[in-house]
Amino acid sequence: AALDRQTMLIQRVSDLITRSLHQPDGDATSVGLLPSAVARALKFLSFDVSGNPIAAAGTSADLGPVSSFINTLLDDADAPTARGTLGFSDIAAKGDLLVGTANDTIATLPVGTTTGHALIVNPSDSTGLSWGPRAQDNPIINGNMEIWQRGTTFTNPATATHSADRWLRYGPTGATVTRSTNVPTVAQAGVLFNYSYSIDVTTADLSGVNLHEIVQKIEGYNWRHFAQRDIVISFWIRSTKTGIYSLGVVNNGDRYHISEYTINTTNTWEYKTITIPASPSAGTWDYTNGIGLLVRFGLVKSTTSSGTVGAWTTGNVSTSTNQVNAADTIGNIIRLTGVKLELGSVATPIQFVPFEVELARAKRYYQKSFSYATTPAQNIGTGTGEYVFPSTGAGAVTITSPSIGFAVVFRATPTMTLFNPQATNGQLRNTTDSADLTTANANANDASVAFTGTGNAGLAVGEEIRVHWTAAAEL
Repeated sequence: AALDRQTMLIQRVSDLITRSLHQPDGDATSVGLLPSAVARALKFLSFDVSGNPIAAAGTSADLGPVSSFINTLLDDADAPTARGTLGFSDIAAKGDLLVGTANDTIATLPVGTTTGHALIVNPSDSTGLSWGPRAQDNPIINGNMEIWQRGTTFTNPATATHSADRWLRYGPTGATVTRSTNVPTVAQAGVLFNYSYSIDVTTADLSGVNLHEIVQKIEGYNWRHFAQRDIVISFWIRSTKTGIYSLGVVNNGDRYHISEYTINTTNTWEYKTITIPASPSAGTWDYTNGIGLLVRFGLVKSTTSSGTVGAWTTGNVSTSTNQVNAADTIGNIIRLTGVKLELGSVATPIQFVPFEVELARAKRYYQKSFSYATTPAQNIGTGTGEYVFPSTGAGAVTITSPSIGFAVVFRATPTMTLFNPQATNGQLRNTTDSADLTTANANANDASVAFTGTGNAGLAVGEEIRVHWTAAAEL
């Protein structure tokens, strides 16, 4: 029994030794004793240069292997002091961010002050970042020049004629407007553009009395969100003629702001951004379904179109006195695409809008019965999207079609233009008898249209009546 007890004690001692820290057999000298309880209270167990245990306070004085930089950090009494040692700026308010300004340099980016703003890339800022409005719908409709319901080539169009949807060219005849595939490259713009708005000068204008410009009129409902706030307009432009150009923004007649920009290299795509201070509350502004703002790209100034640069001013002009004459030579070409208007002073990349969404936005101002790719024209043939309805009477009586709803509710009651699918006139066509009705009218409101016409002697009930149409409620 005594032997068994002795064996148990030996096993217990061996177990305790195994579970403890102990000096390896190879050490030349014995390890010293632990400091006393008083000496080691609230201290760290450490070892001196001889490997003996010491009670360390955790400061540079008793932590020999620590680098000099960490020693300075360990001496810091609080977090702000430690952040200073690490090169961090102070966090002054909730939402502040620590950002790099250069190699091994850190600064504080204060939290934004406007509700809803987001962090955006801004290469001009020392931090490369700034607070600004989140990506938003562009009040410029068809800024990428993708929607062309009226056609894709317009030779010698009259002034104030639409071509690409929502875009007008002002100026005398002597130019061809086309949908061009000459666009900025992806490497340049960071996005693929399909088309640009292109003006090819076919008759030089050296008169100095004609204003030439590319214009979009923004509806008041779409302008209201941006009114009386700083805005920035960005765009890609290419011109044969270098020099100073003008961008004018004008309300419906009595307040304008003109900015200048320079096209530096002939026939080269260049990206421009124009910052414009908040529009004034004074003046004649429409924030409903009238003209909210005209965005006017000047190409040639006239004797009466120039005004003050860089400030909102009373009047109705859109170019500076320095505006070059981009139509002074036959063969000059001006191209424009990627137009965006947004809040703030920092332009952001133009956002993706599905084609069908942009087309629906354009249809608030213009719709047609023709298929999308078909240019409206008389005598285009049947089976091309024309409206078909049966005659409700016989002989020389007035017949009325059922109402048809427009794809999108118009801004206002549209102006209707009728097209005969089988003749060069605007009459309703009886395709059963291959004869025209004697009168044709469209009775429209902003949501629907019905057609009426007077039959001829041969008209019978149930015969097919066909008509093409366009509807426009442009600003």
